[in-house]
Amino acid sequence: MRSDVNIFIKRDKCYVCGICIERCIMDNLRMYLAPCRQACPIHMNCQGYVRLIAQGKEEEAAKEMRQDLPFAGIVGRVCTHPCEEKCERRKEDNQAVHVRA
Repeated sequence: MRSDVNIFIKRDKCYVCGICIERCIMDNLRMYLAPCRQACPIHMNCQGYVRLIAQGKEEEAAKEMRQDLPFAGIVGRVCTHPCEEKCERRKEDNQAVHVRA
C-alpha cells in the first residue's frame, strides 16, 4: 500500500490502469504520475492500454487509447517514445516496456 502524500493505493486491488488518475477529485494522483506518463508530452495513459494488450484484449485497448487520442496511428509514427526512457521496468528487467512497439 502506498501511503505518501495522501495517496492510498491497495496494491492487491490495483490493475495499474491509470483510471484513478482521471477520476480522483483530490488531484493528488495527477501530481505524482508514473514516470512514463510524466515523460509523455501528451501524458498518455500507456499503463491502461498496455495492460489490456497483455491480456489479449486488443479491441478494448484500442478503445482505451482512442478516448484520449483519436489519431493514435499518426501520433504513433511521429512519437519519439520518451516514456520508454523513463520506464520503471528498467530497474527490474533492465529493459523498458515497449509502448510504441
